[in-house]
Amino acid sequence: MNQSEREMGLRRVYEFMKGVYPANWQVRWGETPYMSFFSGQREIDQFVSRSGKFESVPAHIWGCIGLWMNIRRICPSLDKLMDSTEVYERLWGHDLGETYLGDISLASKIHTDVNMGKEEEREEYIRLLASLPEGQRERMIAWFDEFEHVGEDNVRRPLEVLVARWIDHLQGDHFALVFGNDLEEYSPTIEKIVKKRSVLFSRILIDSLKARAEEEPDKKEIFLEAAGEVEDVVRVHVEMIREAGIELDLADLGFSV
Repeated sequence: MNQSEREMGLRRVYEFMKGVYPANWQVRWGETPYMSFFSGQREIDQFVSRSGKFESVPAHIWGCIGLWMNIRRICPSLDKLMDSTEVYERLWGHDLGETYLGDISLASKIHTDVNMGKEEEREEYIRLLASLPEGQRERMIAWFDEFEHVGEDNVRRPLEVLVARWIDHLQGDHFALVFGNDLEEYSPTIEKIVKKRSVLFSRILIDSLKARAEEEPDKKEIFLEAAGEVEDVVRVHVEMIREAGIELDLADLGFSV
């Protein structure tokens, strides 16, 4: 798959995701008599139209899983390097700690502390896992800590961790592009979010793949191909953000796009 085919592929994937996001607000079990305390679809629709199209925690998780399912098909070299079962599982669990606490948006945290609420989220995550078998519980806690860790050793982290984090931020950007309003007005805030999240983790993933190419000569070609695929994806992703009227200067992150 060449660069232009990958660009068209990503735009089509994003168009597909745009079409399925409304499942956020489609209820199940409507009109079921023994679920009488459950809100009907009409009430849900009225709430959404009145309050804005926020994203539920499970819908974000589901969106990330769907996005990786499609992106891996337009990034075949990256896909070959992945244990996709692990990527899916990491994505499925990464925000469970927000189940009762909710999400603190990056738009709020970006001007103060981007890690605000993470300790509380981890505590809640551990509480939710309490009934699981010990081995499964320990693995999921370790995965949570790996997912949240950001440090100088980023390029040495497992690729499945880096890909899961990358997909998490791509999906967040895309949902905001689809349902956000007054995007141009908030361009400075959005630029900060993109540079600290989706573009930063794209850079980390690319650097990690290139470092592995040098360390594993027998796999050098596929690592470099995978790095090129990620570069293509982030280029188109950034183009779409700019098309929404948001100014992005990415030179300090090593991107000429």
